[in-house]
Amino acid sequence: MAKRRTYTDLQKAEVLKKAEETTIATAAKEFGVDRRTIAKWKAEAGITAGKIEAKKKTRTAGRSISEAVTGTVSTIAGDVKDVADKAKLADEMAAGKAKARTERKSAEKKEKAAQKAERKDTEKSEKAARKPSAKRKAMKLNLVIQSPTGGNITPMQIALKLPKDTIDAYVRADHNKVYYVLKNGETGSVDIW
Repeated sequence: MAKRRTYTDLQKAEVLKKAEETTIATAAKEFGVDRRTIAKWKAEAGITAGKIEAKKKTRTAGRSISEAVTGTVSTIAGDVKDVADKAKLADEMAAGKAKARTERKSAEKKEKAAQKAERKDTEKSEKAARKPSAKRKAMKLNLVIQSPTGGNITPMQIALKLPKDTIDAYVRADHNKVYYVLKNGETGSVDIW
């Protein structure tokens, strides 16, 4: 007894297509399939080779569309990733700019604070020099100024003769004068003896 062969739907479709184009006998000879088997396939399926071919084309088109969609999805995914990378880069650049701005402002604040501290120190030194406590320190030295005619005076006595707003004083014993400068810039003099 002859061994039965099994055929796939694709093989059956090719045989039926050939039978449709030519004859069942020609298709049977070419593929080595019995003519009655081909006729049976044709009757059972109730379809022509053209319908089978249409089915094949539909499958092929479906696969092409599926591949195109997959390619499009992967392209879109790549584009989305590119956009995400660019957004991340933009965020990093913005963060870098913000950090640089913050550092610059911090440096400016430190510089202003240093300048302000320096001004305060200078003002403090000048103010301390104008205070009576500086005059008292000079008094502790027991400093005595003598004139050529024999008069004596202490720095405390000179300070008491000067106006209240005096910031600078210049003693000229040979002229018998103390020249002074007031806060508002006015100048004047007083006699020592």
